[in-house]
Amino acid sequence: GNMLLLSLQMYGCRVVQKALESLDYDDLCELLQEFDSYVLTCIQDQNGNHVMQKCIEVMSVKAKDAEARSGEVGLSISMAQRIQFIVDDVLANVKTLCCHPYGCRVLQRM
Repeated sequence: GNMLLLSLQMYGCRVVQKALESLDYDDLCELLQEFDSYVLTCIQDQNGNHVMQKCIEVMSVKAKDAEARSGEVGLSISMAQRIQFIVDDVLANVKTLCCHPYGCRVLQRM
């Protein structure tokens, strides 16, 4: 329940990013849900934007790796749905975020 607070802190955001890289898939999905109503808050923050970028990066890599290992077509799409709430918030606010000093970085990561 502290992911948002940690994500908005200079050193806390680094802890969250490391957790995103290190956790197994199920724990990662649980952690991601803590950001569900706070995507824009994080994106527009000088520290939180790094966490959102890491969410996108980690889930994309995990999805591609899982599909490559299993050979199951569509697995990466299924896994990518876990960050759909981030994609939806970004797309709904793309006009604002493209001109935002931190938001544009998240857009580029997508």
